[in-house]
Amino acid sequence: MMSIYSSLKKFTCRRSRFNVLEANYIISRNLSGCTTNTGVGTRNIIQPPSCLNSFWESAWNILDNAVSTRGSSTRYVNFATIDSYTNTPEARIVALQHVNRNIDRIDFYADMTSPKVHQIQQNKEGAITLWDPLFFIQSRLSVKVDILHLGDDNCDKDVVKEAWDALPSRIQLCYGANPHPGAQIDDPSNFTKKANIMNFCIFACNVYKMDLVYLDPEDRMRDRRALYLKSENWEGKWLSP
Repeated sequence: MMSIYSSLKKFTCRRSRFNVLEANYIISRNLSGCTTNTGVGTRNIIQPPSCLNSFWESAWNILDNAVSTRGSSTRYVNFATIDSYTNTPEARIVALQHVNRNIDRIDFYADMTSPKVHQIQQNKEGAITLWDPLFFIQSRLSVKVDILHLGDDNCDKDVVKEAWDALPSRIQLCYGANPHPGAQIDDPSNFTKKANIMNFCIFACNVYKMDLVYLDPEDRMRDRRALYLKSENWEGKWLSP
């Protein structure tokens, strides 16, 4: 099986125009706490997480890397909600936009007319799942979601306007579909898109639980799993993987 370093080297070469290696060094250093000098630079040696705090830090580093490194493979994550009408889960892929570990929050954007907005309005609970293919870490995050949009007098509207203004015009078109996302249409091209800031909103996901799994690529006995709760100050506890 290809070694972790070989996978990382191959991946980095394919995306040499991005500064991915430097960001991922921080993650692997937190995981293993050890590096080796190869004569041509410092190589990362990833070991199974042995410290609860460093495992938790690595998960947040992966999230930081997802939004700060162009082309990151972990920017697109699974976001799940509960449909209150059917009492069934609904999942979709969303693009992470902002990460703030100081307040345990992750943001992404949505259209106010999309079904997931109604689902969150009925039930603020959501779940985010991501997989980092370089460091073999799955992160499952339980979140409570606040929806920030210009129609809400209780939110900071400047934050919404600033986020909107930062979007390229082609991305702004994602917020203004007619009919609304998910509506039935007679023809696949029977819709229009016109940018509308009133359709734009921020899903502010407040993380309160993190379930982390490291899956070793070569030895199942080196797998590791840990659970962290905000109510317990993120101290963490080991779980059977």
